[in-house]
Amino acid sequence: MTPLETRWGFLVPWCAWVRTRIAYNWSVREEEVWASPHRRLEVELPTRRDASTDRESGKKEVHYQDFHIFEIHFRKIRETLGLLAAVAHVDQKALRYLLENHCGVKLGKEGEEVFEEEIPVRFFLSVRDGKHGKEHIEELTEDLVLFCGTDQRVNPSPEFNNALKMIAELRTSGIRGVAIEIPVRVWFLDFEAEILEMEGAVESLEAISKAEQVIKESWENYERSSDKRIMGMKCTFVLEPMVADLSGFIITSELGALVEKMMQENVWFSHLSLAMYVERERMIDERAAKIILGSLMTQVFDSSRRSDSLANTTYCSNQRWRKNRPLQLGTIHLDCESTILPLEFEAMCSAMVLNQITRNVSMALAVEADDPITSARWWEWLAYAFFSDRARACSTLESLALIYIGSMSAADVEAFSAVLASGHPEEHLSGSPRGLVDEQDAVLKAGASIQWRFNKQGRPRRGFRALQFDSEIPFVRTFSDDGKSEWVDVLIPGYGRCKVTRADLVFNSSSAACCGSGGVTSNSTYQTRRACMIF
Repeated sequence: MTPLETRWGFLVPWCAWVRTRIAYNWSVREEEVWASPHRRLEVELPTRRDASTDRESGKKEVHYQDFHIFEIHFRKIRETLGLLAAVAHVDQKALRYLLENHCGVKLGKEGEEVFEEEIPVRFFLSVRDGKHGKEHIEELTEDLVLFCGTDQRVNPSPEFNNALKMIAELRTSGIRGVAIEIPVRVWFLDFEAEILEMEGAVESLEAISKAEQVIKESWENYERSSDKRIMGMKCTFVLEPMVADLSGFIITSELGALVEKMMQENVWFSHLSLAMYVERERMIDERAAKIILGSLMTQVFDSSRRSDSLANTTYCSNQRWRKNRPLQLGTIHLDCESTILPLEFEAMCSAMVLNQITRNVSMALAVEADDPITSARWWEWLAYAFFSDRARACSTLESLALIYIGSMSAADVEAFSAVLASGHPEEHLSGSPRGLVDEQDAVLKAGASIQWRFNKQGRPRRGFRALQFDSEIPFVRTFSDDGKSEWVDVLIPGYGRCKVTRADLVFNSSSAACCGSGGVTSNSTYQTRRACMIF
């Protein structure tokens, strides 16, 4: 037997519990394009009803497990993961040995590109993954509470305590009373989402949100009533903000309502992915699509910051943001296909310039190389959204990654630079004349009539009903203003260029105060394998 086998062999029976449920994979999406290139430990939890498909009939059959058996099985998996985290705290070589030889995890060999000296122990819990034939479960909330709630502290098995004690005795340091926080992120993903499956997504995300609330309350009650002293080694799973990949869903009113509900209820995400494709087949008119996209963008890139003290999840103490407090969206990724209409892209950028929700944005840009006009237009608006004076003053963005860029022509560079050089970028973008009054931010009154569709001369087109909203809209930017006309050109967050009446604008409002980060850094990295620009 090798020294590792002799020293750590007592954990081999534990490893059998996770042998088919744990993997070490690269991120499926691009949520960490600017982070250290680490893979991550992904865990597929058992469910109270596992679905399998009969190969002959093709029908799905649901097999219910006895609750008591399921609970024992579930706890064993949780405790095994806790023991592996404790091993990582003591000996990384031992963790590698156990994962590769007894958990069935492929780690790579020393000298290979994928080999990593240190394996970061944070677990991604897979909630929805069609690859494994799992059905959404009604008991998702209870299962997450069982995994990350106080049960792990008040109801550990004697075997787990024994194994944890043995691990602690193998530490080279004599320090006692070690508290290990193990970060856990719930990972919601659906590769092949259809419009009819939106109801399932709503149920899943609401179940996760409910679990977050219950877990927070249970730990608050525990902390108030329990002895805080730490005796020996303690491992605690800490539920961090979830990862939600909704890029399999096109933008509809249902998706907009889901995101709005979660943002308004102060649900936090370590990462959120969206596909910027508006569903038009069911739209009665272009106006409906305009409202749905605008509403979604103003939620995702809200101009109002929410306090992390109100969140139901938190980041582990060893991963807390050192410089700044976390924001509601840790990172956000947008898939921008070439099918996005120019007005939709402009509307999206008009919201991003006021972002107070995230510090990290990645965008996959699929602009057609044979459409130079649209390409230049995209780069103009990207310059405004991320690098303009207004963005530096009003946006919290610090890191930006533009990926899958096919090319950037000389005309694109010129268009991008022209916006940055302009002292009046809103006028430059709209092609409107220089105003007699400088650009200002104002609040648009509730119920105001908003003209949003224009002809080539910049006049409102007939046949397009005006937009109206029940609530006032802050941070409306005026431009090309002569100071006296009834109608004023404005840039409305999430809706782009519009016209409103002067009487509906309220200037010098105390609520219209920007709070920006000063802009993204000027350093750039180019990754040719995926044509990536990181700022």
